[in-house]
Amino acid sequence: NIQWNLDNISLTIQDVVWGLKKEGIVYAEVKFSINKYLKFIDTSIEEFVLWFINEFETHSSNIGITVDLILSLKHDMDKSLQLKISNIINNNLIAECIAGIDIVGDENYFDVDFYKPIYERWHDAKRVCMAHVGEINKPKHVIDAINILNLDRVCHGIAVANNKELAKITSDKLISFDVCLTSNFCTGVAKQGEHPVKKMIKNGFLVNIGTDDPIIVDTNIDAEYKSLKSEVGLTNADIEKIKNNAYNFSAQEIIKRKMR
Repeated sequence: NIQWNLDNISLTIQDVVWGLKKEGIVYAEVKFSINKYLKFIDTSIEEFVLWFINEFETHSSNIGITVDLILSLKHDMDKSLQLKISNIINNNLIAECIAGIDIVGDENYFDVDFYKPIYERWHDAKRVCMAHVGEINKPKHVIDAINILNLDRVCHGIAVANNKELAKITSDKLISFDVCLTSNFCTGVAKQGEHPVKKMIKNGFLVNIGTDDPIIVDTNIDAEYKSLKSEVGLTNADIEKIKNNAYNFSAQEIIKRKMR
């Protein structure tokens, strides 16, 4: 286990930023969780998050990269701790610097009623609201997250690939789906050559492509786009639509729409 301290965390942030630079990326959304750091840090949650934000802003701006930070809660994390962490949105300085909120981890612990008031506060702050749901065969999780949490983006969502009615509803509401092929192959929820993303596009879902856990599953955004052709067989026109969605449903564009 890593004994986290501010120096180690700062070095990790620098490594992440330089990794983006090496890939030729000029804009990225980085999801971060802080629960793993808290037992090593002798400061308040708010003070630590402000320091964390400043580190990312400093290192990314120094090399000409724009990074939007997304706070990640974990489905299976202690709920009282999740509440404490999510309450950072009440700090105006933090609210201005964090682009949104996400829920990650073991989807079997998804509790939509618990997250409802949390997401209401983040919506009120005009932040991007997303959740990792529908990676496993739990279509109800996707439907509940859309209807009750009013998501802006669904992370994964492949469990509803066949639901044409939901595709129409989410397209009308401008809700997009971040699909992560390599991650799905690694976890076994989809097979190579049979990924549901092709069906999602055919049925009218607004699809983006993401990397999910790029270090763990050994991928990057270029590899994901290559997989769309080699493993899924999408056309160039399909891929152009996905690239347009990536721009239109970026955190920056969603926040602009919410601010109008």
